[in-house]
Amino acid sequence: MHILLKCLIKKSTPEWERCESFDPEKSVLEKREHPTWITLKESDPKPAFHGSTGDSIDLFGILDERLNILKSHGEQSTQAKKRKSLEVRFKNFLSALPHTPTVMSVMPKDICRFLVWSDKFGKTQIHGTSCAHIGKYGVYKCGCATRLAAGTLHGLIQNLSEILCMYGRGRSWDIATATGNPCLSPEVQCYEKSCKHEQAKSRILPKQAKPIFLGKLQKISTYIDRELSRHDLSLREKYCLVRDQAVFKLQFFAGDRASDISNILSQEVKTLPDSSGFVFNHTYGKTIRGDGKCNTFVIKRSKDEVICPVLGLERYYKWTTDNGINIRLGHLFRPVTEKGRVLNEKLGYSAMYERLKCYLVTLGIYEGETPHSFRGGFAITMAVSGAVKGPGELMHHVGWSTESSAHYYSRSKSLTDASRVAGNIAKITSNRGDIELFYKTHGDMSALSPAFN
Repeated sequence: MHILLKCLIKKSTPEWERCESFDPEKSVLEKREHPTWITLKESDPKPAFHGSTGDSIDLFGILDERLNILKSHGEQSTQAKKRKSLEVRFKNFLSALPHTPTVMSVMPKDICRFLVWSDKFGKTQIHGTSCAHIGKYGVYKCGCATRLAAGTLHGLIQNLSEILCMYGRGRSWDIATATGNPCLSPEVQCYEKSCKHEQAKSRILPKQAKPIFLGKLQKISTYIDRELSRHDLSLREKYCLVRDQAVFKLQFFAGDRASDISNILSQEVKTLPDSSGFVFNHTYGKTIRGDGKCNTFVIKRSKDEVICPVLGLERYYKWTTDNGINIRLGHLFRPVTEKGRVLNEKLGYSAMYERLKCYLVTLGIYEGETPHSFRGGFAITMAVSGAVKGPGELMHHVGWSTESSAHYYSRSKSLTDASRVAGNIAKITSNRGDIELFYKTHGDMSALSPAFN
């Protein structure tokens, strides 16, 4: 019985638990439905063959190749490139200081010096209380200094903290020993807080993109339809027109970021059973990076064909198919070269911005809008028109995780709520006497007599 129990334990215990010097290359993996890599002999650990093809290959080479691919994905991200640029700029600044600190010896005072030096890249002008431009956006020739915006400053400190953390400086600061991550020190936090107070006193408001509403979207779509009817346009120009129209319509009615629209793959777009619209399922974006998060929303056909997003997307697909451009796999919206070659890459933000600005300038209606303006215009339209019952429905459609984002983009507190409250305040002037009498009767404690004399 003891021998049988010992055999059962030995069979059920994995090899990597039984053997302290477990070598995965010498291990014969259990048979699975899919092919596995196994070694032929224990005396020949390096060569391995594939269970199906029998091709000889270096197992460690495959593992390293996979690791290198994942590493390159991280290094090629926009955030990683910005952080790398910041790291180079930060090191150059440190080397120019008299005591030449390094990333391993930099102190909170040096971090604050770098933040002050970075103000030269700022675009937020801090006006004094006697300046005529206080509370206004833009940079004026009034002599007032320009600084980094409070939000930009906060992001800069966070990125510096991550850079120092990668060098082993940790995620905390010890005041007693003056060791750790200086970006998390009270001195740096005090500097950030002081800058926020300074900008608040200067009446600096959070800058938001100027919204684009249906009126401008209709003018852009009408202009594109008129241009497409011309016979002197090249295929490249026609492709840009039909693509831009589909992009602008879809972005407005989806309420998405421009980057989320450019990330859409053709395979993720589904058609509703009655062909009344499309279903989109975002699983990757600026705020969606795995963890089971996704944003599924529906775009339905509109009665107004000029601005209908479904019709715009259908026209885009039909035009590309008729002209031999295969967009069934890969990115839905793609850039095109000067020679007219459509690339299997996602459409960049800069291209979307330049195209949108070109249309608005041509029509004489440009007011500083960006592709992000569609997002704000959609949110405000939904809130003011009553198309959504509350922020919850708007959050579900756009993919926001907090109500603060819905309120921020829809300006509901400054538009609908403020207007309703202001209207009610204007109505109370008729019964002002009754309100004063009610207060004196029920709320003025000083007029009441003592209970016990």
